[in-house]
Amino acid sequence: MAQPMRDARSGRTLAVVVEAALAGLIRADLDRYAADLAAEGYAVIRHVVSTDTPPPQLRAWLAEQHGGESPGSLAGAVLVGRVPAARANKNAIARAAGMTKQKPPDDYWHAHPCDLYYMNLHGDWQDRDGDGVFDAWEGDRTSDLWVSRLRADTVAKALGAGQADLLRRYFAKNHAYRTAQLRLPPRRALVTWFTIDPLRAQFEHGGWGCMPGLLHGPEVEVRGAMGDGVAAAEGYRELVADPDGFELGVINCATFFDHHRFGDGGEFHWQWVRDVRPKRVLWYHMLTSEPGFHDGEPYLAGIYLFADTPTQVLYCGAQHSGVVAAPTLYPDLAAGHSFGEAYRYTTNYEAAHWAEWHRQYVSWSNEPDRSDSWQWGQGLPAAVLHGDGSLRLPPWQGYT
Repeated sequence: MAQPMRDARSGRTLAVVVEAALAGLIRADLDRYAADLAAEGYAVIRHVVSTDTPPPQLRAWLAEQHGGESPGSLAGAVLVGRVPAARANKNAIARAAGMTKQKPPDDYWHAHPCDLYYMNLHGDWQDRDGDGVFDAWEGDRTSDLWVSRLRADTVAKALGAGQADLLRRYFAKNHAYRTAQLRLPPRRALVTWFTIDPLRAQFEHGGWGCMPGLLHGPEVEVRGAMGDGVAAAEGYRELVADPDGFELGVINCATFFDHHRFGDGGEFHWQWVRDVRPKRVLWYHMLTSEPGFHDGEPYLAGIYLFADTPTQVLYCGAQHSGVVAAPTLYPDLAAGHSFGEAYRYTTNYEAAHWAEWHRQYVSWSNEPDRSDSWQWGQGLPAAVLHGDGSLRLPPWQGYT
C-alpha cells in the first residue's frame, strides 16, 4: 500500500495545556517533556487553565495559536489534568445531520466528553435545546489539529495515588520511551474480537476496523469469532497477562466506562483490569463503547494508561461506537505519522465521508455471520485519544 499523501497545514508546534492546580506540582516533569519534544523538533507552548475555564475560551485560544496555514501553526495539544471538556450527544448530532437510522433516546442517548470540539476550529457547534450539551454540528467539520488527554484524577482513588504522582509516573515512562530506556514488548500485535470482525470489515469492505499487519507484518495473533465471547475473552486474558507483552492490543467487545463485557465470556471490571499483571502493551486500539469516558470514575482508559506498565497511547471512545477506525489509521501509522496525526487524519476521513454508508461484519449474539450497514461520522464526536499524541512508532521493515 502506498504512503498516503497528507496536507501540510499543521506545523511543528505543540500546546501543553495544564490544570492550574497541577502546574507547579509537575513543573519539572513538564520541563523534561518539553525538552524531549524540542529534541525532536517541536516548539512547545505551555498554557495554564482552571478547571472552570469555559471550553469556548480554550477553543478560541487554540484557534489563535493555530494561526491559519503558516508553517508554525499548531500541530496538536496535550491536555494535562482536569482540563475542561466540552460535552456533546453524538446520537443527537447524527440525527440532526440526517442520519435517521439513529433511533431516538435509549440507554445510549446521553452526553459525553467531546475533545473533537477543540480539534475542529471552524465548525459550527450548536446547543439547540440550551442544556449545555452540543446536539448539532454543522459547517466545516475538518479537524485542524490533534488533541490528546492525560487525565488522572478520576483514577487516583482506584490506583491508590494522587493525580500528580500518576502524571509523574506517565511522564517518566514517556521520557524513558523517547530515550530508549523503556523495556519494550515485542513488535507484535494481538487482536481479540467478539461483536464485530474488525479485520474482515476493513480489508473486505474498507469499513470500521483495523489493519495491524501493516505495522507488524506476520506478527499478528487473532483470537475470537463471530459472536463467540468465550474465545474473545480468552484472547483478552492472553493480551493483558502474557509476560512478554505486545506492542499493539486491539480489543473489540461491549465496553462501558468501567468494564469490558464479552457476552458468554464474562465481564472484566476495572478492579480486575487494574490487578492483572503484567499488562505489557505499548498502545491499545479499543473498538468498543465507552472506555475513554474520562468524567466517569474510574474510567478504563485511565486504568490502563496510568498503571505501572509501558502503555503510552489509547485510541478509544467516550460513548457507544465512539471510536476512530477509518481505513486511513493503520496506513498512516505505518507511514511514520504520529499517533495524533493519524488520529486527526481519521477524523477528517470520517468528516469527508460524512453520512456515507459502509459495511462491516457484525454479530451481537451467537447467530449467523452477516454484514451490516453503518454510516461514517455517527460516532465521531465521541472519539478520544488518551496519552501523548506526538509519539510515533518505528517503521516496520516490510511496509512500502
